[in-house]
Amino acid sequence: MHYKNLEVNQNESTTYEEIDNSPYSTSDINYNSNKINKINNANNNVQKNIVTSKFELSLNQKLNIIYFLCKFHFYNETIKKFYLQVINECINNKNSNINDDDYCKLYEIYVQVILNFYFLSFNKNNKYINYILSNLPCYYWYKREEDKLNFFISSKEYNNIYHILKLVNLPFLVPTLTEIYFIHFFNDSKKDNYNNHIPNNCLHYYQKYNLLIDDIKNKNIAILCVPEENELRDGNNSKRILMNESYYIYENIKKTYATSLLFLSEWKGLSTEGKCDYILKVIHSAVNN
Repeated sequence: MHYKNLEVNQNESTTYEEIDNSPYSTSDINYNSNKINKINNANNNVQKNIVTSKFELSLNQKLNIIYFLCKFHFYNETIKKFYLQVINECINNKNSNINDDDYCKLYEIYVQVILNFYFLSFNKNNKYINYILSNLPCYYWYKREEDKLNFFISSKEYNNIYHILKLVNLPFLVPTLTEIYFIHFFNDSKKDNYNNHIPNNCLHYYQKYNLLIDDIKNKNIAILCVPEENELRDGNNSKRILMNESYYIYENIKKTYATSLLFLSEWKGLSTEGKCDYILKVIHSAVNN
């Protein structure tokens, strides 16, 4: 019985040994090797294509990138170089797919960098800058700002605020299209013949903020009206934070003019007396900036 078991084990052992030592076909090895080489070569070609491929941006894409960077105060000589290249493309490519908004962006980039005193080497006699200031970019920019002005003076907010300004004898603060932006209320006292008399019923407001009409006339006052959608408020409405386009415009205008903010959400809930107080508070803030 023991002998038979041994014989069986020997046979099993022989079987395993035959499996372990089974011969391999050299043709199979060569086939697999060639296949691996082909795959490696293909991968190498793909990598070469990725490295050497060039991606060309359209004129609009270049403009949008530069506009975004400048809008959020990213400036360097490389951006200046690309900006001038984009202008050159606009000058030389009459069939370029540029719309009104693109022209406005071209002009606004110029305004942005000049306001931030970055590209001081910009020369208005330079053919590229001259194109911005005397051609379609300038035209469409001012057309857009003029549309904003006309829209505002047709609004009930304008009529209400200007009524209060006349009550406190500040009618020379009017909607104005400046060299930079449209401003809701700007000191246009150079064109006025108004007297400096403070109305008796408003004298206590002027005294409260230590203001004289001459103080206001002699300074470049700019008041920006902030719509509700451009502000964030805390739960008690005690603190307001600018956002969206109002923030962007305010950050630029205050570099040039004595600027203050009039929040329309706060304004609309006030009485006439409260509005007289509020408007002089806003002006006091601008005078002391």
